[in-house]
Amino acid sequence: MLEGPRQAAAATDCVTLAMIDTQERTRAYLERRFPGRWLRACHTAWSLAQQLEYLAWSERCTVLDNHVWREAKAKLSNDEVTAIVNRKVETLADIKNIENFVADAKAVTTGVLMMLNAPIEVASSGQLICHLLSDDDDRLETAGCFIMETSLAPLNTQLAQLPGLSFLLLAMQPGDNAISFAARDAFWSAMLGQP
Repeated sequence: MLEGPRQAAAATDCVTLAMIDTQERTRAYLERRFPGRWLRACHTAWSLAQQLEYLAWSERCTVLDNHVWREAKAKLSNDEVTAIVNRKVETLADIKNIENFVADAKAVTTGVLMMLNAPIEVASSGQLICHLLSDDDDRLETAGCFIMETSLAPLNTQLAQLPGLSFLLLAMQPGDNAISFAARDAFWSAMLGQP
């Protein structure tokens, strides 16, 4: 058994190796998702993960919300945003920008969760939202089971303060369902500043 400084050094080495492994797995995932442009996605995920590392889930959602809303405004036209909010995406001649926005946001969110080594559980509404916005089947299944066993109430309350994440969740739902209705209502509540 190691003692004193050698034990501390060994523990630090283990943490460092775990961090490198997590970064490598995340890089490999993003490289698969974004051939030819994975470096920007990796940088974005890494930057967000550093910002979120010591925050509670609700605060993590706020930071992700600002990022996603900024990306939506930069990547989508006013007509595309309106079509998503009004549930009329099929009226657009080309939906490639919307598909790319959704794929990018989901992959970066998944990359952030991987870098944070976030557990696959739902212990808060913020964690539920992050799982729903990910590209990870286990996280999506966990979130879906939580909603089936409880309700959408925790989701509605938190989303009503997060226009960017509400918008992304709405863009991810091509059809009408309970989550798309909750996301649309939450988006309008967030935009109008109503709880």
